[in-house]
Amino acid sequence: MKDLLVQPSLSKVLLGRLNKSNTITNDDWANMEERACNTIQLSLLDEALQYVVEIKSAPEVWLKLKSIYITTSSITMLIPPFNVAR
Repeated sequence: MKDLLVQPSLSKVLLGRLNKSNTITNDDWANMEERACNTIQLSLLDEALQYVVEIKSAPEVWLKLKSIYITTSSITMLIPPFNVAR
């Protein structure tokens, strides 16, 4: 997902407004953040989108997805797969 944001230089938005360069105007930053948020949301399946569809901040969307899927992925790795075929 982060790779989609690197191409148009939007990945820096994920670090939040505190890391905004002084050379970027507030309007440009808001535009970049909106494009980053839209890029993330348009790339998600419906199952993931339902958690972030109302969020309008790219860093908030990113943190929400990380909180859901990093934890889920870690738990999934601990659960052995079921052997259905016998």
